[in-house]
Parts: sequence; structure tokens; C-alpha cells
Amino acid sequence: MAEGGGAIERARSLCELIDSEAAAAETLGRLTDKVAAALFEQDMFALLLPDGKGEPATSIPEYFEAVEAISSADGSAAWCMAICNATNFMFHRAAPEAGRRDVFGNGPVAMWTGLLPRATSQPAEGGFLVSEKFGWGSGSSLAQWVLGTEALPDREGQQWFRSYAIPKAEVHFVPGSWQVMCLKATHSVDYEIDRAFVPTHRCFEYPLMDLPDAAPVSTTGSAALHQIGMAAFASGLARRAVSELVATASTVQRFKAQNSQAGDQAVQQGLGEAQARLDAARGHYLALLAKQDRHFRAQGRTSREIAVQCMHAANVLGRAAREMVLFVFDNSATGAVRLDDPIQRCLRDVLTGLKHPTFGAIHLRGLGREMLGVEELKLRF
Repeated sequence: MAEGGGAIERARSLCELIDSEAAAAETLGRLTDKVAAALFEQDMFALLLPDGKGEPATSIPEYFEAVEAISSADGSAAWCMAICNATNFMFHRAAPEAGRRDVFGNGPVAMWTGLLPRATSQPAEGGFLVSEKFGWGSGSSLAQWVLGTEALPDREGQQWFRSYAIPKAEVHFVPGSWQVMCLKATHSVDYEIDRAFVPTHRCFEYPLMDLPDAAPVSTTGSAALHQIGMAAFASGLARRAVSELVATASTVQRFKAQNSQAGDQAVQQGLGEAQARLDAARGHYLALLAKQDRHFRAQGRTSREIAVQCMHAANVLGRAAREMVLFVFDNSATGAVRLDDPIQRCLRDVLTGLKHPTFGAIHLRGLGREMLGVEELKLRF
């Protein structure tokens, strides 16, 4: 249980531990038991769940900064934190009360999801028999539940889906299925579920796009929430990379350079430009998140217009973060090529994480299409 203090303060209090365990977590292919326990103790997976008044305990901007702080210590920990918070929120908001009691009634909980609709089901008395073969099980090493999703026939002119909360005991993981260049500790393995019984109170249905009075959640809304955590992940990596460069710049001198890094005018100008872009993108994004947070608390659902702006701003922030990490790596000492160097891990993490489809160029093209009056893209999963 959390010891008190805001989400950002609690997240920052964990950074030293998480940083010290990051190398071991990469070797294990999952977060260490110490880190997982500390994240649960500080309620790092419950940031978006409602407080005693029924509102999210943490504002969206605060949530962003909490994930960002954890990412500055270890990108894998932040990635798991983002996935599980968004999944917890989606299930808690949409599931029946009995389902919420099943999942959240026995202490701190984390859920993971593959999000895409790969599940199949057969009706059974009181529920469904659910099967699924999927991958990208980020957070599955520490989570107790998985949220599987099935595509349903269209209704009301768009796609609909049904999600199922399935206990981890019903999941078979595929050993050796997560061999990647980084984010190794996310345990984003392949997994299989074979005819697991899910009672109706642990299921809920929802549309692709937000519809007034149709459902409390949507696929696009969930994707937007995941993207917030991923943008924070990228921003945190950039902040860590900069801190590593600044800490050693006055003492490091590249081969045949006349000055240290701190005295090199190319480094000075490049760092200034990259930091200005990062700060501008981050400030704009946080302002939009605050605007969306106020709308959600007042209206009970998000604004599509603000959500579209947030999506584009998140992509710009992700690109600015990647550019910063690349700049730091390019201007670091040769030792940055070592696997145990934090700058190299930041580089591998940001390149790996930003391959996620929420950071695809299609989103920025969507903004251009709207500005030019071209027909909106029709999304289907």
C-alpha cells in the first residue's frame, strides 16, 4: 500500500531502486521481484482508478509525469506501468460491479492486454469459453489478470468488441518468444489461452469509436490512454539521456577534439536545439492532457477533438525524445556502446518503444488529411 504523497513523488522515490535493478531485469527478461513489489506497494498500477469520490485518483498530467519519472530509471518498468494502468482503468470503468470485485477486491492488482481482438469465444452457461493466441504480453510477469478481446459483428454503423478478464493461472506462456534488442524486461512474450471459462460479470462490450451513451469505453479511447503512458516513456528516456551527458560533459573529450564535450560549440548548439524542441513538445502535450483531464472530470468522457490533438502531439513528443536520445548517443564517449551503459539502454529502449503502432506516421497523416479536408481514415481492427 502506498505510504502517502502524490503519484509523482511516489514514483520518484522508486527511481534509485529501479535503476539499480535495471541490468538484472534485462538479463531475467522481466522486472525483478524487488521492483515489482515496490511498484505494487506504492500503488503504481492504480493511478487511474477512482478515489473515494469516484474520480481518477491521479490527474492525467500527474500520471504522465509519474510514468516519465519511472522511465528515467528504466524504460521497461515504465512500459509495464503504462500498459497495466491503462488496462486496469478500462476494465474498472466498463465491467459490472461483480467483475470489479473479482479483480480488484483483494488488494493491489495489475492487468495486461494485447488490445487487438485475437480472442474467440463459445457461449457457456453463465459466461463464455474463451481461447486466444497472441503476443506482446507486456507486464505479464507481474500482472495477475489478462484482458482478452474479441471482435463482434458490427452494430450502430461501426465495429464492436467484447473483452474478457482471465486469471493468469489460465494462461500458457511460450518460452523464448521475447528475443528483442531492448525493453527485454517487459516480458512481452507470446501466450495462449485454451477454452478458459469467463463468467459474464467479467466481460464487457464496447465500440471502436466513442458513441454518446453507447458504452463507457471504446477502442480508440483505450488506445489514446495507452499512448499517454508511451509518450511519457519516451520523454523519460530523453531526460535520462540528457542527464547522463550533462553529468560527464566537462570531463569527457572525444578523440582529437580540442575541447571537452561541455566546451564543444557543436554539442552546445545541438543540445540547446534538441532541448528546446523537447521542452516545446512536452509543454504542449501536457497542456492538452490538462485540458482533456478537465473535460473528462466535468463530462464523464473524453473530447474527441482534444483526443485527436493529443494523438498528434504525442507523436511529435515521441519524435523529439528520439532525436534527443540519438543526439546524446552521437555525442557521447565511446563507452556508450557498452551494453551496461545507461545511454545505450536509453537508445535501444526509445528505438524499440517507438515502433509501437501508436507512434506510426499514419497519425500525423491523419492531421494533414483533416486540415486539407480529405475524407477521414476509416479504422478497423
